[in-house]
Amino acid sequence: MLIPDGTTLDLQQITQPDKPKLYGSIYPLRIHDTYTADLTFYYKNVTMKVADLNQLNPQGCLLPNAIKPSLGQTLLLYATPAVYDTYPKLADECVTAFVHNQQQASPEFRAEGKLFGSPIFEYDSREDDAAKRCHILVWLQDNPQTLQSATPTFNYHLMNLLCSRAKIVFVYREARKKYRKAQQIVGELEKKLPEFGEVEREQNRKVKLQKLKKLLAEVRTKMFACAQQVRYLQEDRNTIDINAENYAET
Repeated sequence: MLIPDGTTLDLQQITQPDKPKLYGSIYPLRIHDTYTADLTFYYKNVTMKVADLNQLNPQGCLLPNAIKPSLGQTLLLYATPAVYDTYPKLADECVTAFVHNQQQASPEFRAEGKLFGSPIFEYDSREDDAAKRCHILVWLQDNPQTLQSATPTFNYHLMNLLCSRAKIVFVYREARKKYRKAQQIVGELEKKLPEFGEVEREQNRKVKLQKLKKLLAEVRTKMFACAQQVRYLQEDRNTIDINAENYAET
């Protein structure tokens, strides 16, 4: 089923015996040349154990291994701690419970900060493959003004921010592959240099000309391939610069 861009679709309330109602919604959005979506699940006015977070992610259905995002994804866990002294430890426990050994490479703690007065923690598995990379944010409300500070356009700006980040990370990884390919071609070209000396030492002019033509054809092909990789790298650099500007602006 196709959903109009910018329209939120509320999902049917999910009910299970002896368990609180689970609500959900999906908000699709096109950001420039990229299609993205905000899929949200939440409980209303429910106190739950950290270990029960895996109920939101049965059999790892929300993790990259199952979603297989082309550019990447970010999971944001938001909650108000009932009683807790050490938020970093709580954030670690939230990620462990949510992932529940369903991800091939577990995300590790990377950074922490504050967003609208409440602590937020970042975890990332740093997989090279975007379809496998697990990026998680844990946002713990300890300031009653946090949600009031979030304007109605907060989700839109957050999606722009994360989309720009995903593009930067994805293109950077792709650029590294092209760089290694360019290095490989340069190495192959360097191995061809001694062959020019061998051609110069050839006494038979006809044979010498034939060898030189063959060698130049091989070198020209590799030089074109190298130039192509360099051009791709420049395009990747431009993409990263543009999205870095968008990221900073957002």
